[in-house]
Amino acid sequence: MNRSDVIGGSAVALTEALPFVAGIPRVYLVSDAIDTNGRFLLYTLASQVLSSASNNSNDKKKGRVLWLGCGPLTQEQILQGLRKIGCDRSVLATSTQANHKEPKSLTIRSLCVELSHKMLLQDDSHQDINKVFMKEMMQFVDQWLLLDNNSNNEMGTPWIILDDVSTLANLVGEQLVYQFILQLCAKSHAGGDGVTMSTSPGVILRCSNDQEDESLPVYSGASLKGHQAWFGAGGANNSTQQQQQAIHSEEPPWERSLVELADGVMDVLPLASGYTRELHGRIVLTEMPFGRGWKHNNKQQSDAAAIRNTHSKKAYPAMQIVNYCITDQNPKIVAYIM
Repeated sequence: MNRSDVIGGSAVALTEALPFVAGIPRVYLVSDAIDTNGRFLLYTLASQVLSSASNNSNDKKKGRVLWLGCGPLTQEQILQGLRKIGCDRSVLATSTQANHKEPKSLTIRSLCVELSHKMLLQDDSHQDINKVFMKEMMQFVDQWLLLDNNSNNEMGTPWIILDDVSTLANLVGEQLVYQFILQLCAKSHAGGDGVTMSTSPGVILRCSNDQEDESLPVYSGASLKGHQAWFGAGGANNSTQQQQQAIHSEEPPWERSLVELADGVMDVLPLASGYTRELHGRIVLTEMPFGRGWKHNNKQQSDAAAIRNTHSKKAYPAMQIVNYCITDQNPKIVAYIM
């Protein structure tokens, strides 16, 4: 008897379980909890973009990744994580400068380190160093996207990974980070709903869901009272009274507003039964009702759009629940589709 028989569900590689297409720009939100770290999802998605085009995509060109690290991780640590996940080492060529002639497959910027250096070198002027820094980062993103137009080699869809926005907000403030995210999302939507020109990037945001995770037992109990129950950032599975309390609370989590910008949400959550040898956690994939769908172009109607067009008074997201296990074998991460 194999592991999948014991756990229940079919065991597949995580890359096969995720509704991700490297050739179609979308805005995805990865939300993790106190007991789980969602960075492995970023490594998995980035490796799909860098290594090869998705099997579900007609775009066979390899894409590019701009990894904006906001935590204490160095470039080498991020590269090490990509190697462990199985990313081809030949494509892990990094560049920290924007003035090279040909675009590299992977560009890594450590915002925490760069901001620290900038603060140490700051003079006695009264200019807002955080505001200047975020403005410079937006200019760098614009230059990075323009490399596709200036390059002789045709590239695939570029992807921007922001890991993670909660840490960045602690460094420069929530308002600056939210404005930065809005600009990235606007660039992703610039080409419409279809497969767009290469300069329209996909955006992957990772945020901490710690405050929401503390209330998870309360929210889950709503299902016993007849309320719609789903988990994490993908939806507020609470009653109308609980929603009003959240609105009028003194400090609601600002990350909750990111859900409205996302086409799809990937919640990385601990199992209710706790961490086990066979299973390490659960991923809830939520297609947002008013987004562009996981992988549909403007000629196809997504599941979310179908829900939106029904006569129902409420539009609930389309969900898929996947249990995962991180192993030392190939594939590195095994998903058990429920």
